[in-house]
Amino acid sequence: MRLFELLIGVSGVGCKTALTVFSVGTRREIMDAITGNDIAFFTGVSRLGRKNAQKIIIELKNKLGGGEDLDLSQDGEANAELTVALKAFGFTVKESQDAIRALKGAGETVEEKIRLALKHLGK
Repeated sequence: MRLFELLIGVSGVGCKTALTVFSVGTRREIMDAITGNDIAFFTGVSRLGRKNAQKIIIELKNKLGGGEDLDLSQDGEANAELTVALKAFGFTVKESQDAIRALKGAGETVEEKIRLALKHLGK
């Protein structure tokens, strides 16, 4: 309940959007996405764009503990792009995020990451 209240406390995030976030991930996954700067998790939620995803992470990271290293740049953007691409192939946001985590930084370009993620999802 507290995490839901924190989410709706972020400017631009209402009750419907917060509920949608909870339909995509568990409480633990949402907290991990916030503390891990996982923009892709939030941009995979309908009604949430990149700016609001960043806003959620920035505003809630300190409240959840761990605001020391906010890197919202290349990896987050590449992961968001990868999530969108995998969704286009018919995979769910959760499946896409699991595949991204399984990559562990492998692949240099987004295309390589997509290929590797598809290979992982095909197992």
